[in-house]
Amino acid sequence: MLIGLAGHVDHGKSALVAALTGGMTDRLPEERRRGMTMALGYAFAPGLSFLDVPGHERFVAVMAAGAAGIDAALLAVALDDGVMPQTEEHAAILAHLGIDRGVVALTKSDRAPERIGAVMEAVAALLARVGLGPFPALAVSARSGAGIGELAAALRALPARARRGEGPARLAIDRAFVLAGVGPIVTGTLFAGTVGVGDALLLSPAGREVRVRGLHAENRPAARATAGQRVALQLAGPGLEAAHLRAGDFVCDPALHHPAAALDVQLSAGFPRSGRPDAMVELHLAAAHLPARLLPAGGAFARLVLARPLPALAGDRFVLRESGGRRTLGGGVVLDPAPPRRGRLAPARLAALAALA
Repeated sequence: MLIGLAGHVDHGKSALVAALTGGMTDRLPEERRRGMTMALGYAFAPGLSFLDVPGHERFVAVMAAGAAGIDAALLAVALDDGVMPQTEEHAAILAHLGIDRGVVALTKSDRAPERIGAVMEAVAALLARVGLGPFPALAVSARSGAGIGELAAALRALPARARRGEGPARLAIDRAFVLAGVGPIVTGTLFAGTVGVGDALLLSPAGREVRVRGLHAENRPAARATAGQRVALQLAGPGLEAAHLRAGDFVCDPALHHPAAALDVQLSAGFPRSGRPDAMVELHLAAAHLPARLLPAGGAFARLVLARPLPALAGDRFVLRESGGRRTLGGGVVLDPAPPRRGRLAPARLAALAALA
């Protein structure tokens, strides 16, 4: 089960996952030097995988990319600070992405034990406000180890999210690079199906054929991976180069290769309405983030016209931010990744979207 850590900067997320796993998720020298998680980091314990997502306001877009593949959330709230702006935004993003289960870690309990009750009430109010929870809350200290065992037990007791374990494979790429002596590598969360060494897949939306030469699942060599796992794929293909690999794309079974130029979607409740009928927004779907034009279609329905093709599928959840990434507007779910070009506002089309919803 993949657990995503969320919360405000310096609320102890990285220290918390280190206490739970014995490993550090920070993988860049600058991250360790600054004490801040800047890129997605992963650590593993028996039965659990942890995704540490950045807490700094500038990195909320990266948090949205990571949260798209997780089963449950571990929301860190420091007792000496309490609920902070990024605590609220991260909780809202989790709700937009359908992450409806989790545990709250009230961190730094050795610093402010007298604030446990008040902070617990504030967190419960926040979760109710964004439509999450209630989540169990535990006071912990990564420094002393207090409560860490109980926190691990609470996480293992959470039910995993249902995954499409059968059918075509679909992996969302969040990192892509070339490893000397090995070749092209992509990493990501396997959203659906299984993938194994020797499988023939496509890079989507480019449609380039690739073959799986090697595979790691949960940071270990494996012959096959299943939906929900963190996966690294060593790829080969005719003329395959580093320039062909891009975070935000997918590696998938050819049956799921469908680059979409527009998406008909259902927006989350309370989505703010712009005065403009064609507002520009920033779309975050899995590891992809790109500009899109938001066209209202009546009620909670809308069309997103994308700046570039994206292999989205019906049922994919997304987050929308203001153009320029200043604040999160809301989220939603893809209803139709192949909408008709005409008749967006026709009664028959709106009835079809209501049926799909």
